[in-house]
Amino acid sequence: MAEFDLPERTTVGGAKTWFQEQRAAKRGVFALVDGDQGSVGQWQPVQRMPRTAQVNLFAARTTNADALAVAPRLFALADDSENERLLQVVDGQSAELPRCLLIATLLSLSELVARLQRRIDVIADGDDMMLRFWDSRIFLSLHQSLPVEVRDRLMAFGDEALVSNRRGGWAWLQLKCPAHDPLQDGPCRLSREDMKVLGASARADAMLGMLRQQTPEVLAAVADEERHPLAVAQLAECLQRGLQSPRDQALALSLAIEHGPDWWAREEWVECVEHARSSSLLKAYLHRMEAA
Repeated sequence: MAEFDLPERTTVGGAKTWFQEQRAAKRGVFALVDGDQGSVGQWQPVQRMPRTAQVNLFAARTTNADALAVAPRLFALADDSENERLLQVVDGQSAELPRCLLIATLLSLSELVARLQRRIDVIADGDDMMLRFWDSRIFLSLHQSLPVEVRDRLMAFGDEALVSNRRGGWAWLQLKCPAHDPLQDGPCRLSREDMKVLGASARADAMLGMLRQQTPEVLAAVADEERHPLAVAQLAECLQRGLQSPRDQALALSLAIEHGPDWWAREEWVECVEHARSSSLLKAYLHRMEAA
């Protein structure tokens, strides 16, 4: 599937509606929370959940307290008021930096944990690497971008998943969950082309991340649900003009926020854009500032 395609189905009912539909179908529902997006323990609904209902996915591979603190957590959701509060928190999460996705499966908690742990490490272009599939942004990219046979092997742990569509709503993804986990027979292997496609799908988030680190006040001027779509659109403009540098792409996003997404075509920027084709947008921009 192309880099900017939407997933198979979108839902307007929110996490609670999806949860209720999955429970009606007799599936278990699990919340996969990315600890690296902030302390999982800061979520009040999580603090109240019994220890038997949650698993730290790094617990089987390390005792390092720092690693465990930012590790992904899996939570089994039941039909009670505490889980309803958790679903409300999930519904209200950031569209730019979503930290939680939901998985529906007939597997038990222990069976699901085993399958997820087998997917933490993959063979990518001949090298071992950690695949951060618990990051909702990466999860969506994996489902959209990988060849079907690779995706079904890698994501063989549930029937459906609900992830942020990065625009303030949800994407409802279909998964396959065979009785025998294909990764019991060996690790998942991603080709160089697979990694290239995944890398391309992460470019918009790299632009956002660079602005968040360098000029957070600029990014703050854009509504949360509009940030990723704007980054995707500006990335497309950059690629049309051969601007491959991450710095150029982040600068283009910053200029779009300050001057509007059509800044490329504005008369006062035409000369700068033309100079960028032969050098870089950053150099052309600095030259423009010096000449002003």
